[in-house]
Amino acid sequence: MQTAATLPPAGGTALAQPQPLPPLRDELKIHPAGNNRDGSPAWHLADPVRNLYFRLGWLELEMLRRWPLGAPQAIADSISQETTMTVDEQDVLQFLGFLQQQQLLRRGAFKARGSLWRRILHGYLFIRLPLVRPEKALRRMLPWVEWLFSAPFLLLTAVAALAGVVLAARQWDNVEAALHGALSWNGALAFAVALILSKCWHELGHAFMATRYGVRVGHMGVALLVMWPMAYTDTGESWKLSQSRHRLSIASAGIMAELMLAAWATLFWSFAPEGNVKGALFFLATTAWVLTVAVNASPFMRFDGYFILSDTLDYPGLHERAGNWAKRWLRWHLLGLEDPIPDNVSPAFARFLTLFAFATWVYRLLLFVGIALVVYNAFFKALGLVLFFIEIVTFVVQPMFRELKIWRARAGKSLRRAAAPCRRRTRAGAFGLSALVRAGLPARRDGGGRGAAGLHALCRPA
Repeated sequence: MQTAATLPPAGGTALAQPQPLPPLRDELKIHPAGNNRDGSPAWHLADPVRNLYFRLGWLELEMLRRWPLGAPQAIADSISQETTMTVDEQDVLQFLGFLQQQQLLRRGAFKARGSLWRRILHGYLFIRLPLVRPEKALRRMLPWVEWLFSAPFLLLTAVAALAGVVLAARQWDNVEAALHGALSWNGALAFAVALILSKCWHELGHAFMATRYGVRVGHMGVALLVMWPMAYTDTGESWKLSQSRHRLSIASAGIMAELMLAAWATLFWSFAPEGNVKGALFFLATTAWVLTVAVNASPFMRFDGYFILSDTLDYPGLHERAGNWAKRWLRWHLLGLEDPIPDNVSPAFARFLTLFAFATWVYRLLLFVGIALVVYNAFFKALGLVLFFIEIVTFVVQPMFRELKIWRARAGKSLRRAAAPCRRRTRAGAFGLSALVRAGLPARRDGGGRGAAGLHALCRPA
């Protein structure tokens, strides 16, 4: 967080003259966003250039409304006098730090964040290739597929899924034979074709559901995750929907579409005669069932499962906000540092967020190590070792030392004097253990605190 600068007058004693606040970017827009979990009103601050949006609380909205005043103290005084909130200059400066970090202030042309080598590194890890802009086609086709969203068809699909699973269980010998056949080159090719069809259907589920609620689908294409192709649909503008159940419908539509495909493919496979059609149905069913549960349903990465859980809880920014609770727990139990409460939630929900953050960190740590092993085996050994080292340093070592740096800054002489001898003896081991867990999630660099507590980054690339 940057604070206001002071300039000395010419030929005299330095007097504190706060530098005017930098103006906000012109293209930013604010939209109503319904209420938070505690019933307080919320708004969305949209950044159309980067397709990002941020959830604002009442305090942040009032600061933005008074931003033209140009001075932190003037903004704080105005809010304190005209509302029921008590605000000081430090709150405004914390919010200023968040705006600077998220590049929401006017500083000339927009520039990509991070160094060149980091952008190259992230480039080979994740590349998005837009292929089509389907907005007009989706609107023309929507009336023809509306019946897929009807309650009678969904109920019929549930019956088909149950019947298909029961019939497949009664033919388990045939299932095992089909699985053995999938281990051949022909089986691998059939699996690849089924995977492509299944994932295209998955993305169409997102796209049609978004179109039903009036959300523009900007583009669809292929994203390369460590050079592994994955279909994607841009439903980023779903943040404009004020009701979380509508966002939940869009987030879950892909998984629902894939499960629908799996249900009918499983049922038809039980009755199909031996041949290519039966084999195709088998691969469609297995890829849809297995990959949907193993990949898309996971809430620990920003796939469908994460957005489904976030919208079900009506708790945007779930990963970041849960991480704040977990870091608060670590700092209190290991260092005796009592951070302010990140959110106004119940004690039970706070415990859930803490445990969820720990599970996410462990999952991501294992995933990053797994990605590093994939990179090592996908390239010749020398290059693989270099990339392995880069990934471990970037995603494990650097986040660990960022958190340790924060702890060292917070744990001053007063803490060392107040700490019990047993806590001092075990602190080194606690540092290492907690930093290892912390390594699974890249550190946020915003200041936190009351001034920025109501503002959360909510990118939804779907």
